[in-house]
Amino acid sequence: MEVLLDFIYKTVLFLVVIGFVAFIHELGHFVVARLCDVRVDAFAIGMGSQKLWARIVGETEYSIRIFPIGGFVLLAQEDGWSEEDGRPDPGERGFQRKNLLQKIAILLAGPFMNILGTIGILGVLWFYFGVPATTLQVVEVIKDSPAAIAGLQSQDVILSMNGREVKKFEDGQRIISVNAGKRLQLKVERRTEDKKFSTIAQLLEFLEQGYLPGNFIRIYNLEGDLERIYDSADAAKKYLGSSSLKELKVDCSTSFSTVEISVIPDNTGRIGIHIRPYRIGDELVTLPFVKSFTKAVDSTLYMTQAFFIQISKIFIHLIQKFQPPKEIGGPVAIAYAISQGAEQGAYSFLWLSAQICLSIGVFNLIPIPGLDGGRIFVILLKELINKVSRGIFGRTKDTFDEVVEGYINIFGVLCVLSLIILVTYKDIHDLMGG
Repeated sequence: MEVLLDFIYKTVLFLVVIGFVAFIHELGHFVVARLCDVRVDAFAIGMGSQKLWARIVGETEYSIRIFPIGGFVLLAQEDGWSEEDGRPDPGERGFQRKNLLQKIAILLAGPFMNILGTIGILGVLWFYFGVPATTLQVVEVIKDSPAAIAGLQSQDVILSMNGREVKKFEDGQRIISVNAGKRLQLKVERRTEDKKFSTIAQLLEFLEQGYLPGNFIRIYNLEGDLERIYDSADAAKKYLGSSSLKELKVDCSTSFSTVEISVIPDNTGRIGIHIRPYRIGDELVTLPFVKSFTKAVDSTLYMTQAFFIQISKIFIHLIQKFQPPKEIGGPVAIAYAISQGAEQGAYSFLWLSAQICLSIGVFNLIPIPGLDGGRIFVILLKELINKVSRGIFGRTKDTFDEVVEGYINIFGVLCVLSLIILVTYKDIHDLMGG
């Protein structure tokens, strides 16, 4: 009974997250379509022909469909119009009768709402719960700089400045800059006595038997010249388990100590170090309301860029090997991740929900027919081809009409469904330990 209740609970969480993401996405299309005076024939959450609930309000049917994945807004004359549709000709209120900018605005509104939803979730998350407490970690010390003269070293973690504990990365940067020309007393945590490993197997054995929590595990990807640093054995093992990298160089510190360092920033408020944020345990620091949402905007823009880079790599991998890479996940993986996030608490659950919301919006911008980005690409291509055919060949009818556009979008939808099936198979295979 307990197992059943747990399954129901996790299923409900999954449906809530996916339903929310689908709702705000389709709401974007719906609102902008109405603003552009396009008739909306249906607004549905979920997919499939069978309806769990439906109600007609005005000219729009609102419904919840049987398959709780995604949703859709059906616009009048979206892919042309035929008397066989059983709906009256929308006339000038048809989607295809609108100008190019209106069509693009309607299609972009869905992903835009996902971005706004992500900002909203992160803003509330950081205002109510807080952001992870972070201080400054030294990445590199510039030669002959005030930091080098004072004795700061690469990988040092700054704990406090002039007796004030640093819990916000931005505060640490500010304290250094406002103390230009003044002596600054730093308390630094330093990892020493590095142990090198020739194989990942040796590292994994050390992490199981000899690792002391808090020490740095440094993993260098020789292929991309990328360095990752972990102070948790579990985090390092998770990365090693999900990595398909062929060449890694690893080492680990075996002890650490606290060092007092006195440094004088130069006249520009710099001490000559390259830094990055370093998370302090699981501590959270709340932010003021405005700053929470300002940071949420910055983080959403950064994650959007990272998602685009990741998606491009995924598609290159799919084209080359016709199989999804290990890091990609479908509905099953999303459901599992949501359940894991819920078990770790409200913070992890909301953070994961924000990532899912943004990833769905970014994914819809990919220029694959059937997705919003693909539909925009097809509309632009259609406009170009028809202008060329009219201007150069003198054609009076469209060479690229709504029927062709509809078939292309249907083909794109089938491609996306094929990808979902492929990824879902991989998810189930991975969960079953295959």
